[in-house]
Amino acid sequence: MLIQIQDDGNGLNVDRIRQKAITRGLIGANESLSEKEIINLIFEPGFSTHDEATEYSGRGVGMDVVKQKLKDLRGSIDITTEPGLGTAFTMRLPLSLSILHVLHVRVGSINYLIPHNEVEQCLSERLNSEIIQRRGFNIKYNGNLVPNLELKEIFNLSSDDTNEPCTIVLNKNDQLISIQVDQIVGEEQLVIKPVDESLRSLEYLAGISVLGNGELAFLLDSLKLRESFTLDTPANPARIVNRKS
Repeated sequence: MLIQIQDDGNGLNVDRIRQKAITRGLIGANESLSEKEIINLIFEPGFSTHDEATEYSGRGVGMDVVKQKLKDLRGSIDITTEPGLGTAFTMRLPLSLSILHVLHVRVGSINYLIPHNEVEQCLSERLNSEIIQRRGFNIKYNGNLVPNLELKEIFNLSSDDTNEPCTIVLNKNDQLISIQVDQIVGEEQLVIKPVDESLRSLEYLAGISVLGNGELAFLLDSLKLRESFTLDTPANPARIVNRKS
């Protein structure tokens, strides 16, 4: 389910958001961030661009609560803004039961599903070595450093060495992440059910489905996968490390 709220105001002042974030120590003065990353700083607890609190605004309470509530519901929020035109907030919430077009992949003996509309590109490492260049915890994809995650590590799985590993680049709310899988099975239309209470501790899963052969398949939550990475120290802002806690 998608809900969008839009105004016709002046839009968000990206420069002011960045300056306030530097003043509060949220980012370094020389840290390079995209416009979307700067805008997303308004979700930080207590963040406000107002110098003084009034009866109606300036306390920085609100956006962080909205984001947390949506995360609790396994949803997400995205912001787009245009100077002089206004700002749009797009909230996405999962349906309790839905039919989804997915990409079916495998890691070892486990089936995973990826929403098809989030798949940017599927790449064979051997055939696309000129596109995929490893940079520590990242890959270089089309000239950009993209966080790279091996599902076998985050889910503690044994890999299937009989298949050539594949890299899948995902695009969630204009944020890229790449994941490594053993095998791409193909595209499917599947009924997705909510994650059972017993699996809620596996935060990277957004749903579950039963395949035609009776096996279970797990829908990946690419937003949570992307958020499992965090920028390293300001001395090396381009390096991204996997945060497992």
